[in-house]
Order: sequence, then C-alpha cells, then structure tokens
Amino acid sequence: MRIRDSEPWISDSRAGISDSSTSGVAGKALVWQGGRRAYGSGIMARKSEEDRNREQRERQQKLRDADRKARRPNRDDIARTALFMTISSMAARDAKEVLEDFQDRVVRMLVEQGFDERESDIVFEELVAKYRTGDWPFRRKVHLLHPEDPDRDA
Repeated sequence: MRIRDSEPWISDSRAGISDSSTSGVAGKALVWQGGRRAYGSGIMARKSEEDRNREQRERQQKLRDADRKARRPNRDDIARTALFMTISSMAARDAKEVLEDFQDRVVRMLVEQGFDERESDIVFEELVAKYRTGDWPFRRKVHLLHPEDPDRDA
C-alpha cells in the first residue's frame, strides 16, 4: 500500500482555505440553535444562498488551482487512465470473453444510474475500438509539462 496510515487526510487545507464563517469568533464554541449557528451568546443569521454559492465557487476554484499547482491528478484523470489500461491490456491479450464480461458489468452499473443501455453499449464499444491500438489516446496536459511557463495559455 502506497499511502501511509500516518498521513493526514488532505482537505481544504491543501489550498490554505479556512472556514470564513468562523472568522472573528476564535475560542468560542459552535452551538446550534434552531437551525442557526451561534457562537457564545450571539446568534448568526443564515447566509443567503447566493453568498453560500459564491463562497463555494471560490473554495472550489482555490482547490482546483492548488491541485493544478501541485500537479495532483483528480478522480477523473485516474479513472480515465485505469480504464485505458484495463481495456487496452484485455485487447492486447485478445481476452474477448473477459472484456465482454467487463463491458456487461460496466453497462449494467450505468443502467442502474439511469443511463440508456443501448447508448452505454455504443459508447463502451467506441472506447474499446479507440483503446484497442494501445496508443495513448489522451491529450497531453501541457500545463503540467511546463508549469513555469506563464505564456502557455496565451
């Protein structure tokens, strides 16, 4: 196992994000009162949905920026790579039955999520055709290859 048990879980702290809703109330215990947050004796009114959404967008952008700076892959990057490895290795070994069983299980799970079975089969077949060659089908992440180049997006 590559992840050590002693490593702390990485959360918003990786982007230096703190909960701004607690600023100015250091040392006061958070108390829930009638659906509102209260610190000590003062009661804070609930933030508007617009404010909460704006703050969430800002937090998410800071996390994405921190992940990009750290060159940290996200779940989709890992899933895409793992699926490519799985399909291309099955195709290279000519493991048709194993690949068909894998496709059946993946499509079944997609249908359980609400996707159309026929369309799911079509998309999976297209991926198999694309990945069968074993050639890397993904665009290079230029921002990861040259992170110090400030003009890369220009």
